[in-house]
Amino acid sequence: MKLLFKMILVLGITAFASGFFLSFVYTKTLQEIEHNRKREIEVSIKELVPEGKRYKFSQLGGYKVYRVYNDKDEIVGYCILASGSGYQGEIKILIAIAPDLEKLLGIKIVENVETPGLGGKITSDWFVEQFKNLKFMPKIEYVKNKKPVKKNQIQAITGATISSSSVVRIINTAIKKVLPALENEK
Repeated sequence: MKLLFKMILVLGITAFASGFFLSFVYTKTLQEIEHNRKREIEVSIKELVPEGKRYKFSQLGGYKVYRVYNDKDEIVGYCILASGSGYQGEIKILIAIAPDLEKLLGIKIVENVETPGLGGKITSDWFVEQFKNLKFMPKIEYVKNKKPVKKNQIQAITGATISSSSVVRIINTAIKKVLPALENEK
C-alpha cells in the first residue's frame, strides 16, 4: 500500500510540475508569438502591395481587412486575412485585391499544415504567382492537368487537388463576403 501511495504521489507531483512549467512557458511566449504573427502580416502586406506605405485595419463580413494607402492617402489595395480547412488542417491566406475591386494583386499563404511535398506546394512560387492579376469574377476556378484558358482560372497542383481547391474556395468565400461591403464604401 505504501508503494502504491508513493507512486501516485510521485506521478502527481511530476504531472503538476510539468503542467505548471508548460503553462509558464506558454504565458511567457504568447506575447512574442502574437507580435511575430502581426509582423509577418505587415511584411506580407508590403510584399503584396509594394506601393503601400500604411494600412488601416477593420473587420468586414467576419474577416480582417486591411486598407492599404500610399503617400498621398489614396487606397492602393485591400488585403483580406482569410482561413479555412485544407487537406491536413487550417490554411491562412492573405489576399490582396486591386483598388478597382476587379482583380487580385496576389496572395500569400501565411500558415498551413499541408503534407510537405504535396499540399505544401501551395506556398511554392509557381502556384502563388498564378494569382497575380487574376480576375475573381464570377469566381476563381482551378483546372487539373491542363493550362488555364480563362482569366479567372489557375492550374491545380498535381497530386494535391484538395489543397489547391481549398485555397480557391477560401479566396472565393472571403471575396464573396467582403466585396459587397468594400463596393458600398466606394
